[in-house]
Amino acid sequence: MYTVNIIPYHEEHIHVALADFEEVLQGSMLKYSMRHLVAAGITSREHFKMALEKAMQVCNYTGINIANHFRLVYVFDAEAGSLDTDWWMSRQGFKLVIMQYPDVNEQLARWLWQLSDPENKNDKWL
Repeated sequence: MYTVNIIPYHEEHIHVALADFEEVLQGSMLKYSMRHLVAAGITSREHFKMALEKAMQVCNYTGINIANHFRLVYVFDAEAGSLDTDWWMSRQGFKLVIMQYPDVNEQLARWLWQLSDPENKNDKWL
């Protein structure tokens, strides 16, 4: 006789698995980091923190979940034996930080101009 074993799973295990899946999915959308901001002309870490706080405020005021657009990560440098922080951002989070940056230079001005261009629907420069 052929038998099939049925293994009951507790509902809490399903919720944990779904939460893990959701976290991985959200993480896959965070494609930008501090190095992308440096390439855009953002060099001051202090100004970056101000722009990041303002970008997060925009999310709060509009009811957007910050975790979907910004994530603090820790980066270990094995050669130096040091631990540093970085931010991973979604495309929209990245744009918000650029728009909120208080200091403008020539490189950042080009990015801001591209962001303001209504004809630039593809964002090929990102």
